[in-house]
Amino acid sequence: MLTYFTIGLMLSALVYSEKPKITIGAFIGDQSLPFGIHRSGPAIELGLQKLKELGADEFDVEVIRYISNLECDPDLSGLFATVVAEMYHRGNISAIVGPIFVIVCNNIALRELMLTAHSIGMTNGEYVFLYFFAMNGFINGEINWKMGDENDEIVRKAFQSLLLVGLFQSETKEFEEFKFELKRRSLEMYNYSYGVKEDVNPQSFAFYVAFTLYGEAVKNIIRDGKDFRDGKEVTKSLWNRTFNVVTGKLFIDAKGDLLVDMMILDLNPTSGEFVLKSMSDDISLTGRPMDYRVASYKGSKVNLFEFKKKSFLTSRILFLELLQLRDVNCTNLTKFIGLTENDSDQLFSLTEFCSRGDLRDILTKNSLDLNKEFRISLISDIIQAMEYIHSSNIWYHGNLTSRSCVIDSRFVLKVTDFGIQSLRDFEIDERNEKCLWVAPELLRKSVTKTDITEMQCADVYSFAIILYEVLSRKEPFEDDRYFLTLDEIVTKLKHVNQTPFRPRIDLVEINRDIERLMKMCWDEDPKSRPTFHVIRKESRKLRWDRSGDKLLDTLLSRMEEYADNLEGLVEERTQNLIEEKRRSEELLHEVLPRSVVDKLKSGRVVEPEAYTCVTIYFSDIVGFTEISSESTPMQIVDLLNDLYTCFDKIIDNFDVYKVETIGDAYMVVSGLPVRNGDQHVVEIAKMSWSILQKVNVFKIRHKPNTPLSARIGIHSGPVCAGVVGCKMPRYCLFGDTVNTASRMESNGQAMRIHCSESTRNLLDGHHKCVLEDRGNIQIKGKGVMRTYWLRCQIEDDATNV
Repeated sequence: MLTYFTIGLMLSALVYSEKPKITIGAFIGDQSLPFGIHRSGPAIELGLQKLKELGADEFDVEVIRYISNLECDPDLSGLFATVVAEMYHRGNISAIVGPIFVIVCNNIALRELMLTAHSIGMTNGEYVFLYFFAMNGFINGEINWKMGDENDEIVRKAFQSLLLVGLFQSETKEFEEFKFELKRRSLEMYNYSYGVKEDVNPQSFAFYVAFTLYGEAVKNIIRDGKDFRDGKEVTKSLWNRTFNVVTGKLFIDAKGDLLVDMMILDLNPTSGEFVLKSMSDDISLTGRPMDYRVASYKGSKVNLFEFKKKSFLTSRILFLELLQLRDVNCTNLTKFIGLTENDSDQLFSLTEFCSRGDLRDILTKNSLDLNKEFRISLISDIIQAMEYIHSSNIWYHGNLTSRSCVIDSRFVLKVTDFGIQSLRDFEIDERNEKCLWVAPELLRKSVTKTDITEMQCADVYSFAIILYEVLSRKEPFEDDRYFLTLDEIVTKLKHVNQTPFRPRIDLVEINRDIERLMKMCWDEDPKSRPTFHVIRKESRKLRWDRSGDKLLDTLLSRMEEYADNLEGLVEERTQNLIEEKRRSEELLHEVLPRSVVDKLKSGRVVEPEAYTCVTIYFSDIVGFTEISSESTPMQIVDLLNDLYTCFDKIIDNFDVYKVETIGDAYMVVSGLPVRNGDQHVVEIAKMSWSILQKVNVFKIRHKPNTPLSARIGIHSGPVCAGVVGCKMPRYCLFGDTVNTASRMESNGQAMRIHCSESTRNLLDGHHKCVLEDRGNIQIKGKGVMRTYWLRCQIEDDATNV
């Protein structure tokens, strides 16, 4: 990738102050798209600002800018315009022939390519297309299947075989704020406004990161007393190190090669947008709350309705009722499968399973936008089902509520929980909310089952209550239940009055014709209520009929309505899943290193890794056994929790990794799993001194007058690290370096840092670390070793940790 910005380091030999001066020469070779000053300028400015901040205490920075007089030419004329046009604006495509195709082109050429691939059957899953994009919205164009032509749906299907590959873009708050600042400065300083879906050029970040890395390197070189003018020294200090930059973690290996993270985007078939590829399992949206149990019968799901009767006797009446259910042939009634018993002799009926839940579930979901046509379709389904029941040998339903109206996988409403009256208990429980659908004349009796005509009139009343639910999306008497209890509402319904007590319709916008029909259906006089045959005729007058082609139109409209609402539901559930996944990952990152977690999540084996040199820290509490003997177990837990919480806060300020705690022992390492050159020994040294200062002022909660002392030992050397175990896996270190570090701690003294000769050699020359020769001592298992006491001159820093 070409960039037309060069940095010349003019290292002045003249020293005007105590701090050395670094002069940066910034030359903008061309302002032509896409790497003009309007894009790169803000990143350069922020990078120079970061460089000055990093070197504030160590060196001064002077910037000399030279910007050429070339303008941003819309015809792409300029110093490098020809090259730019050749690379990005002619749409040339490079591909590797095989099962995987790597594509580099603009969005228009990509769309034509995928159309061609689809026409010859290459998007059926046998081939994968990888499309590399540098930035979305400018060079590549907006990567989108939707162009508003007849090929949109074809390209959308073809794009499901396409993966977008690009530089990883962090999702941290710091990164988002940095992008916002870049765009703001582009508009403020260069009068350039980014598009709505236009990405910030990744190459712009490279300028900022370059200044950051250079500042870190020069700062460390000056602190170590070396010559920052030595280019080899500057370069070497960057090798084999990991840097935390605004774009995320950045690793430069031992050969000086920069390893960058890439991201893969996949097309979400529901939303039609490219999203970051996730390793999570598919989301299941089944299992909606229902009044009925779900079971499996012959490999298929069925609904179980529980009868209150625990046993039954076979009779001619029961057989006739079962035959009636077997002969039911209505698309708006659930199919009856049979009867069954469990081990407790509990009787159940098996009916068709409807995966979309019941009508009450749909009405209570505010995310579902129910238009007029969809509501009328639901009401028409109920009318057709109830007309069939009332005209058949089943005669009546007897328990019609919005919960007994279920939705199948084809979005058809079906009435369930009907028939087999000889096994049903028709007693009314006024403590149950189901009584709100029961006709007032039946509430005045102890049982609902009377003659057929009265039960059919009661079904019409129940239908009126459901009609109110569908039109208002409220529960029965919802407005009144803010002030009245269930018992008070039932009492009002039982009371015969000139103005019958019904759900409030003054707070709901209802069509006059529908309102008239609803009032007729819940009339106080059962004989004045219309039959479902009359209701069906009224619905035809209101053009609710679904005969002929209108049946298909209604079904398609209903499916589109559900599809639109399902997208929002999937997005909401996906966001919840992502948030829960993030919490789980954060917890996992507290137990294992991030790099190890990433490998385990992707199903890869975590191979043991050898590290040439790291520094290990061990510490324990002096006199812990004596303190334990004078304390309760809970007090010991509180003591260790308070102490290690304090230690954990301290180590967050250093480039270290906490390995484990065993009793009063605390183990930390630096230099792994992320290598940091020779910086590991400095990090451990500073951390050890900070911990020592905190221990000196630490107060034991249950023994505030008892001083606490710690013994610290550190040692540097090679180790091997890897994950051990499958259940509760642990990231463990192996090697003689671990044993030696432990010996440094056990042979140390209270409130002192004991270190080995190898650690001393790595710290030699660091002006803030003072080492006192302890001499030769006998170390168990190691023989005679020369060791040292460490003291860091960072008292001011330590108190601020």
